[in-house]
Amino acid sequence: MAKNETSFWSRFFYGLLYSLYLILFLAGGTVLGWAGQSETMLSLVRGTVLNTDPADAFATNGVRPEVVNLLILGCDNDVYVENGAKKTRKGRSDMIMVVQLNFDKKTIRGISIPRDVWVSGMPGVRNTKVNALYVVGGPELTAAYAENLLGIKIDRVIDLDFVAFQDLVDMAGGVDVFVEKRMEYHDNWADLHIDLRPGQQHLDGYEAMGYVRFRHTDSDFERQKRQKAFMIAVKNAIMSRWYDIPDLMNQGVRMTGGGLNSDEIAALMRFSRMVEEADIRLEMVPVYDLFGSN
Repeated sequence: MAKNETSFWSRFFYGLLYSLYLILFLAGGTVLGWAGQSETMLSLVRGTVLNTDPADAFATNGVRPEVVNLLILGCDNDVYVENGAKKTRKGRSDMIMVVQLNFDKKTIRGISIPRDVWVSGMPGVRNTKVNALYVVGGPELTAAYAENLLGIKIDRVIDLDFVAFQDLVDMAGGVDVFVEKRMEYHDNWADLHIDLRPGQQHLDGYEAMGYVRFRHTDSDFERQKRQKAFMIAVKNAIMSRWYDIPDLMNQGVRMTGGGLNSDEIAALMRFSRMVEEADIRLEMVPVYDLFGSN
């Protein structure tokens, strides 16, 4: 992947919020009441004023970590019937990414695991793709696979909530993106309907979810490009609604599924501002495309 494509959502989202919070904090005492609407914002203000080490938020028994590894998962909805009623639960992983924060070297590394990678070497798991591990054993099994594949320890699992994701986009007033092609997919059973036309579009939360998750005529590589474009659009939307940032931040915490607490999210915002552009990289696990991908 080209270097100009290695910046990912944390750079835009966390960096933007950090800058806004810092400016508003310096503007005067009235900001404290505004910031008090969000625990994450208060944590960010405290950390900025006291100049605390972002790594301290991830300390275990007082021991500051040099590196923290985050597993980020985004899952499809699995529709099923129970006692005659249609219900939904999280199904296969639509997105699997490991992000490593190195507090000492001040680097951020992200590696994406394509959802169609075939799993091997996992006890009790045969003839399945990596995205199905969530169904078999939940985020714990997916984390175990990532640890075995990459030779690292996963410290936190961020299980993204797509409903909260949609609400976040709606709260930001929607996003403006360029839809590069016709995107149409309908699954009446799962109540999933993607219907987007080419060209510049203003998308609400439900439409934005379809834009980033559409995969029926392209590959994981194309979806990653769309996800990057989407996060730039989110940054622009938030910039135009800075006065709503307390609510947006609270919604962002809900979107992480409880994988990170307020102090940890605030620490990530501050840390991202300490990392140079050249020290942020996003890559993909090398794969052989033997059977195609959809």
